[in-house]
Amino acid sequence: SGSDLCLFLQKVLIVQLDVVKEIKAKPLEGLRRALLAYGEDDGVADAVDALQRALSCCGVESYRDWLGSPWALEQNGSVPLSCCRTRRGCQRGPPDALRLHRDGCFGAVSAFVGSNMLCVATAALGLALLQLVGIVLACLLAARVPAHLLGITSPR
Repeated sequence: SGSDLCLFLQKVLIVQLDVVKEIKAKPLEGLRRALLAYGEDDGVADAVDALQRALSCCGVESYRDWLGSPWALEQNGSVPLSCCRTRRGCQRGPPDALRLHRDGCFGAVSAFVGSNMLCVATAALGLALLQLVGIVLACLLAARVPAHLLGITSPR
């Protein structure tokens, strides 16, 4: 009936909203963990620096995210050089906000993915079509192989 359909659609909408929240929470949590591991893991530090340079961003939501990190506490409240707009006079603690990238990396990554969604969707669709063609060709090939070569005997 109409009320059952309405109830079903409400449940679907609630599930979708939960999934969207979870999708947004995972990268956010990943960026926060990377900030905490910055001074301990060179691979993480290189990745964070590359991200901050490429997207002209600093921290997860802003440069202030660095101020409480273990790395920043060891560096007298400084931020990594990759947060700086210029190389001179930026890395002294506490940082001068005018010399830093203002935007956080989570917003920059979200904007980058959103602006390139057509390319991502096109690539995914292309891969799916390629797999479908492979399945069809495999089925056509299997249909051409005689049954006795496959070890299949017909029931008598």
